Parts: sequence; C-alpha cells; structure tokens
Amino acid sequence: MKKEECQRKIESLLDPEHYRKLKKDPTPKIERQTRVIIKESQIPVEEQRRLLPSERRPPRLYGLPKLQKYIDRVYRTQRTRVEQQPATYACLPYVAGVTDKLKKTLSKKNIGVRFRTVKKIQQVLPSNKDPVPRLLTKGVYELKCTCGKSYIGQTGRSIQCVQWIKEHQRHTRLRNTDKSAIAEHVHTYENHKIDYENIRVVDKTTRYYPRIIRESQEIMKNNNNFNREDGYRLSLTWRLAIPRTSDLECHGQPSSTDVQPNIAEPRYTRSRRRQDQSLETF
Repeated sequence: MKKEECQRKIESLLDPEHYRKLKKDPTPKIERQTRVIIKESQIPVEEQRRLLPSERRPPRLYGLPKLQKYIDRVYRTQRTRVEQQPATYACLPYVAGVTDKLKKTLSKKNIGVRFRTVKKIQQVLPSNKDPVPRLLTKGVYELKCTCGKSYIGQTGRSIQCVQWIKEHQRHTRLRNTDKSAIAEHVHTYENHKIDYENIRVVDKTTRYYPRIIRESQEIMKNNNNFNREDGYRLSLTWRLAIPRTSDLECHGQPSSTDVQPNIAEPRYTRSRRRQDQSLETF
C-alpha cells in the first residue's frame, strides 16, 4: 500500500461528518477501561487476548498493514520469550554428532543445554612453573608390607619428609604398639617388614579436611590394610557408594577365625567427642 493511499484512508476515518475533534486523546482511557472489563469478566484467557486493544486484527480490518505488521512483531517476540524459557539448564561437553541429539531430546523436556569444551585453555598452554614432585607435597600415602597388606595414612608435611618416617620407625623399635599401627603389625607377626623406600602417593591434597576425607575413602576402598581406625567418620552414603576390594588373606598371618579383629572407634572431631561425653554423663 502506498503512502498517499494510507493517508487518504486515515483522513476518511476522521471525516467531520462522522466524528468530532477532541482536545485530548481518549485512547489511553478507553484502553484502561477495556482491560478492566476484560479482566473482571468470565471470558477465557485465550479469548481475552483477542479482545485487547493491542490485538492485530482491528488494524487489518481498517487497512493499516504497517501498524498490523508492527503489532505482529511485538506479539511474536513476547510469545517466544514466554514459551522458550527452559525450566532448567544442563552443561555438557561438546561431542560432535552426540551432544546435538541430546540437545534436541532435552529441549522437548524443557531443559536448556549449554556446551563446554573438553579441553580448557589451561590444559593446552604450557605452564611456566616447575612441577612439584609428588613426594614433596602434602597428601595421602600408602606403605606396603612384605606380607601384601598396606597402611594408608595422611600427613600435613611432605610425604618424603624423614621426620614422620622416623616416628614410625622409632615406635617400631621401642615397641610402642599403642602409638603406631605399623609398630603393632610388625611386632604381632614375625618376618614382616615395611617398605619405607617405595612410598606410593595416593593423592596430593594440601587442605586438611579434604585430606582426611580422602584418607577415609581409601581405607574403605582397600580392605587389605592393617589400619586400626577407619579415619574420619563418613556418612552412610559413602559406605554404600565406595566398593571394597576383595578381602585377601595376608601370607603368614593367622586366619580371621583364630584372631579377634581389632575394631577401633573412628576418630571424631572435638565437638563430636564432647557431644558423646555429654550423652554418657547424662
């Protein structure tokens, strides 16, 4: 439609024989009144949308395609924003040919998908820092015995530190079996020796609580150890989730039917110990 024809139709709508000129535009007031009437009525929601003053049908009836096109664009934008808003999001590593199909499947369930790369920039670029040897860091370690069993522990000092190794050796030499599980194991069974030279680093963890939790996890995973304690007290969820390895018999060690197992109480924090003592006194 040409501009002149559109103006002519607008002027025909404002013919003085049919309408009288007003000093103030009454459209906002009429729109407010119309919205109130529609809202208070018992008309269904779908029908209410068609009766609103901003609906796209009246401009088409009056032959105003430009106004109708603008209203259509606004209406489609608002409807798209409402309908395409996902309930939740999932972040998946991008794999060509696989993640795209998952996105289509999840979008049907109103789940948005965001992609992430498998390799990060930090993994691709070389590091200027010299790597710290594993034995010079704090963490969880494992000591092997000649019988096949192992001792799992954690230290806040470097794993290669001689001080804590000498502490275990001193307790073994002085027969302080109450202070060291290694000393108790060596003096309980003959010809058993601990291999202090080949220390296996299980995990490098510098922070205290993640370190003792990882120690407890490793003790639960490996049943072939001679630890007297289970470490930090974990929840039942961890005990059900962590699989235990096969219970191997130690060579030269009496069977479990002849020896009463030494089950020690798990280590508690100070607050947990005070709580247990208060319950006992009560």
